[in-house]
Amino acid sequence: MLALIKYMLIDLHRSNRYFMPTVFYGLVVLWMYSVRPNPVLESYSVTAALAFGCALWFGFMAEGAEARVQRELTMLHAGGWRRYAWGRMLVLGIWGAAFSLWGTLVPVAAGAFVRNPSAAELILALYSHLVSFLLGAFISWLLAVLGGNPRSRLVMAMVLLALALAAGGMESALPDWAGWLTWLLPPAYRLMHVLVKYPSMSSGAAAFWFLYPAAYAGLLLLPVLKYLPLQGSR
Repeated sequence: MLALIKYMLIDLHRSNRYFMPTVFYGLVVLWMYSVRPNPVLESYSVTAALAFGCALWFGFMAEGAEARVQRELTMLHAGGWRRYAWGRMLVLGIWGAAFSLWGTLVPVAAGAFVRNPSAAELILALYSHLVSFLLGAFISWLLAVLGGNPRSRLVMAMVLLALALAAGGMESALPDWAGWLTWLLPPAYRLMHVLVKYPSMSSGAAAFWFLYPAAYAGLLLLPVLKYLPLQGSR
């Protein structure tokens, strides 16, 4: 597995497809914290949402790094599509961890907050950035395995990004009987909301709202794993 992960990371690095979304995220975080001081959890909610959007972009770009024949060979040498899928998930986790560390620790190191974050706030920030990244990356992966040309996948990703971030306003605008529809959308907004409201939430409510996006991201993997063997032959 380590050899597979190393190969995937090297292949991604050689393609340079990781560069733009990764550098964009890093520069926007630096620019955002160039103005000081900033509130702690509210700022983390913004950079977590940014991680979600950049992960959609990253996933879309990274998907094109491996040609169909190369992907088939990778699955073959990996020992099957299941090991390939685990390797892919771990690579996304590594990249997501890098995004999470950058978005969480840069403002602390720069002294950009009005106060020092508590240990609990740092843990929640690291978790929220990682989950936001994986949520966006898994959506891009799902769109890729479902097929379609790159342009249609890009349009769908942009629509989902807009809807996910606007879910709070949509929920308020929809009639009561239709409010449940927003639960079908990627919960990027809900993760932003719980970060902002965390100090006033009960522990049970906070645990639910923090775990819900992770569960949603996990559910996205079910159709990914169902259709991934078919992608190897497309």
